[in-house]
Amino acid sequence: MPNKYKNINKLNKQTQEELFLLLVEALSGIKKIEAAKLLRDLISEQEASMIARRLKVAMLLEQGFSYDDINEAIKVSHGTIAKIQLWLQTYGDGFRAAIPKLGKVNAGDPHSLDESGWRQIKKRFPMYFWPQILLEEVVASANKKERQRLAMVLKELKDKTPLTKQLQNILGKNSSTM
Repeated sequence: MPNKYKNINKLNKQTQEELFLLLVEALSGIKKIEAAKLLRDLISEQEASMIARRLKVAMLLEQGFSYDDINEAIKVSHGTIAKIQLWLQTYGDGFRAAIPKLGKVNAGDPHSLDESGWRQIKKRFPMYFWPQILLEEVVASANKKERQRLAMVLKELKDKTPLTKQLQNILGKNSSTM
C-alpha cells in the first residue's frame, strides 16, 4: 500500500517536531473563530470531517457508549472505533484534556450533543454563521406556499451541496412545526 504522506519522512525528526509545534502555537495563540478559519484554510473538508469524527468517537467511548451505538450515530467502522479506543488506552491525554470542554452527549443517545453550546457559539459569532442564520430566518418567515416553492426548487437541483441539504433540513423542521 503506497504511503500517501511519504514526503514527510524526508524531513528529519527535529524538523517534523518544529513544524508540529508551529501548528500548535498558531492554533493556541488565537481565538476560537480565528482557529476555525485557520483550520478551514489548512485542511480539506474531508480531513476536518475525519478529525471531528475521531474526536466524537473518543468522546463517546469515554462516556461508555458501545461500538454499535457509535457506529449507528456517526457511521464509522468498528475498526476505526477500535483504533481510537486503543489510542485512548495507550496515549489519549489530548483527547482526555479536550473532551471535558466539549458538549455532553445525552445519556443513552449518542446522536445528540448538548446543543446549547453550539447555539452559544452561533450567537457569539453571528457573522461566521450568517448563511445558516439567514436561511433559518427566511424559512421561519415564509408562509406555507413560499416554503413549498423553496422545497420544489431544492428538489429540482441536480447538485446537492451541503448548503442545499442544510436548507432541506431547515425546511423539514419548520414544516413539521406548522
